[in-house]
Amino acid sequence: MKRSMKNRESLHAAPYVMASVRVRAAPELTSRKRSSLNELARAMARAREEYLHAYWGPRFAMAAVLTPHRLVEMRRRTGWAVLELSPHQNKVAMETALGLIRGSWQAARGRTRAAILRDSTLDRIDRDYWLRILDDPTLLQRCLDRRPIDIPSDLSPRKRLRGQRKLVRLVLRLRGRYPRKPRRLWFDVDTNLYRVFERREDRYFRGAWFALTSLKKGQRIAIPLRGSDLAAFGSRTGRAESRPSVRVYVGETIEFETARRLPRRPPGNEVVGIDLGFNSLLVASTGSVETAERYGDDPTARSRITDAAANRHRQRQRLQAHERSLRTLLPLRARRIRRRNLTRVRVHRLATKEARQLRDEANRALNQLFASHTLGRSVHEGLGFSSFRLGRLINRRLSRWLWGFLGKRLLFKAELNGVELQVVGAAYSSQSCPRCWFTSRRNRRGERFSCIDCGYTGSADAVAATNVLRRGSDAALTGLMAPGAIRQILDARWQSARSGRARGSNEKAPAVDVPQDLRFGESREEPVGPTLAHARPHGRALSTAAGVPPSGRGGRT
Repeated sequence: MKRSMKNRESLHAAPYVMASVRVRAAPELTSRKRSSLNELARAMARAREEYLHAYWGPRFAMAAVLTPHRLVEMRRRTGWAVLELSPHQNKVAMETALGLIRGSWQAARGRTRAAILRDSTLDRIDRDYWLRILDDPTLLQRCLDRRPIDIPSDLSPRKRLRGQRKLVRLVLRLRGRYPRKPRRLWFDVDTNLYRVFERREDRYFRGAWFALTSLKKGQRIAIPLRGSDLAAFGSRTGRAESRPSVRVYVGETIEFETARRLPRRPPGNEVVGIDLGFNSLLVASTGSVETAERYGDDPTARSRITDAAANRHRQRQRLQAHERSLRTLLPLRARRIRRRNLTRVRVHRLATKEARQLRDEANRALNQLFASHTLGRSVHEGLGFSSFRLGRLINRRLSRWLWGFLGKRLLFKAELNGVELQVVGAAYSSQSCPRCWFTSRRNRRGERFSCIDCGYTGSADAVAATNVLRRGSDAALTGLMAPGAIRQILDARWQSARSGRARGSNEKAPAVDVPQDLRFGESREEPVGPTLAHARPHGRALSTAAGVPPSGRGGRT
């Protein structure tokens, strides 16, 4: 509780929120300038890859997190990796690589902390010892270097050494893979490598320009921009030398991405529960199933995009098979098919367009949600998508969804509006009756919810949003609890509600003792017959049965 209050205070501390802004280059770009820009992008990408490979190992872990400037200064004295770049361009490329490394180690520490807290096999002494090493960067670096750590603990020296080895393996495993090579060239530039200006009387292009330092000394690449607004590249402090850093994307279109400060809006006092879905992107409940509101309630456009993409993929596969069959008999015809019909430019262009349409739809739904409510706190379900035993139609449609985009935009909108976000467990949220607590997969039939015990009916998404809202203030149903433990508590409350002791009330529900091995960890429940309404954009199917085989009426344990 103290930690959540501290996070909430820090959430409202900053008066602004950083938002990314993209500005596109105008199509009036000569082939010579495009060639120079491609050469610069490839050189910067090669330098970034060199530094990323040199400092990716655990030897420089905490140095990249705490003191990256020292690594840059050491590299300056020993020599830069790519000689065709200027020293300052090498410096910017190395800072970008260190930023990627720093993010990977910070994410690994967060995942390791969550894994330690979920591990029921660790006793309290081992857990405290691991967390103490994890929270101290110096101790964690010594642990990654396989050096002895001398801190007071009740553990024996042998158990300390064994625990340190397990912690190192856990951190390295949860850190993830080495970054993949991006499909699109990009690089970062700081305020010393570019300048922006406006030419109103230019002979060729009248408007805003972006001048970028090229590979040749003393020369810049002047790129015309769409529009004449240069506010995105304006100074944050009023000084000309304090312009923001810019990320340049080089491809079929050239884009410049920078960060802009947006003023934080004052928070409200309303609390809502949010259910994330595909047919309805967002369903918000303020406490009642009947008054729940839907946002992004038209799945026609999303289904059309996913079905059209799947159809194009099938046609492309057939054409590729036909082209392979002609390589020996008719090589000229096969070559013509490859050049005219199997290029990737059109495929990437259509995929980018469809992704932009999906992002716009998600943003519209979120904007409507925050415009309709004066939120102070938002409770939503924590989901992790898995295609295990989902239908062919659902997997095809969900495969085109922007994984995690809706959750990231929800986090950004909440930060912009000063709203506190709370994540709760999603297990059985759409199968549990909000009136009598009865939980069964047979309660839900597609979009409709009908309790087979008390007869309560309503929208399944609205019921899920209401249950999610109630779990935000329920001390018994914690966010890290496993679905099996949630099912036991819900069944126990239903049994109590039948006798009239805790009917329809979170506060009066009896406390249930759940075994320690069921409170945390992964779910062992098996998903059942999939429908599109049960699937979530980046979450596990909610139409699941209990981990215990059903017995009796409604599958209760």
